Amino acid sequence: MQFEQLITPQYRDAGADGTIGLKGYMNYCQDAATWHMKGYDLGNDRLIEEFGMAWMYTKCRMKIFSRTGFHGPLLVETGMTSEEKVRVDRDFRITQAGKLLALSRLESCLYKVDENRLCKIRDIDYPINECDEPFEDLTPKRLPKDISGMDKIYDYRIRYSVLDKSMHMNNLHFTDLFMNVFGPEFYETHVIREYDINYISQGMYNMVLGVYMKREGDVINMAAADEDGRLIAACRMVACGKE
Repeated sequence: MQFEQLITPQYRDAGADGTIGLKGYMNYCQDAATWHMKGYDLGNDRLIEEFGMAWMYTKCRMKIFSRTGFHGPLLVETGMTSEEKVRVDRDFRITQAGKLLALSRLESCLYKVDENRLCKIRDIDYPINECDEPFEDLTPKRLPKDISGMDKIYDYRIRYSVLDKSMHMNNLHFTDLFMNVFGPEFYETHVIREYDINYISQGMYNMVLGVYMKREGDVINMAAADEDGRLIAACRMVACGKE
């Protein structure tokens, strides 16, 4: 892979059981992607200031093989595995002492912030000419853009602390949004094995999101929509009973 980063597990990323899973792994993947692009001076800090552009995530898929604790650093490997005119795919592998913890693929694009449109990857002299081999088939699922048949679980108002430099709700906070559909009792008996998310529209400051859910066995489909019913994000989790 094009980039590797050793990351020290952080207590802030642990769940109520004291172990790290989906939330932490999503954070660590974004950390590695951030520093990979910073190595080419193409992070969101410079892109927004000089080009008026930002990396925007559109889809993500993660497979989780094991939760972990604080008994050693995590190795996060990442690289671009596919490139099109306006979209790139990036794969991640997270291991600890050689043990596979998670695999993920992130689909992203370049977004012209003020003009509210997509840009071509080559508009920024994108430096990576060769793509890595994918770890496995991790193609993110295209999720239904529909909340019909779902139950509304709670409302959430977007406040300042979840905004990023693009002035929308940072993608990582949607993981919290959907995990909070369930309470401690659920996570005491279940573990998340698969996570798919589609980022459909931007969540802006002071917007109220309704969070919806429909569960069929181990498969949980969720969505976040604004007060007009416009879909902002859709999510699919597979949560299995703990052995």
